[in-house]
Amino acid sequence: MALKACKECGAMISSVAITCPSCGKKRPTGGTSLSVKLIIAIFGLLVLGQLINAFHGGSQNVPPAIATVSPEQDALSKTSVTMKWEKSGFDNVMLATLDIKNESNFKIKDFTITCTHFAKSGTKIDSNTRTIYDVIFPKSKKVFKKFNMGFIANQVESSSCEITDLKIAQ
Repeated sequence: MALKACKECGAMISSVAITCPSCGKKRPTGGTSLSVKLIIAIFGLLVLGQLINAFHGGSQNVPPAIATVSPEQDALSKTSVTMKWEKSGFDNVMLATLDIKNESNFKIKDFTITCTHFAKSGTKIDSNTRTIYDVIFPKSKKVFKKFNMGFIANQVESSSCEITDLKIAQ
């Protein structure tokens, strides 16, 4: 228990006194309790944080995934490949006829094709990756006949190909 000055009349009274014996004021030394001050401070910090977030663009209604898609990622998601293939060179070389369709709004170039090879049992055996250094215009397709995808195992029975990378042409 400590002595404090009454805020109303200035008389020294106990910190636990309910009323000032000099002037009769209720809670003469109290003011706002510590817990109330803490709640007000936390609320103020939350409001300040929201204001800072809004000022720095945190309240935009654009989902982050949409806002961060690069032109390359957009073009890659809108470009497809269909493929027919055959073995050549003692059944150790894959020749693929690739039909590449660019549905994006970008002119693409230097696209990387990855073909995954499977045995008769369905087991993945191997994969080959090659880059085609050519250009495909927006909303068009191009066919590459008998493109050499390189050496493959002689047990390959099926293959699937996909475009794994590309560049945007200027």
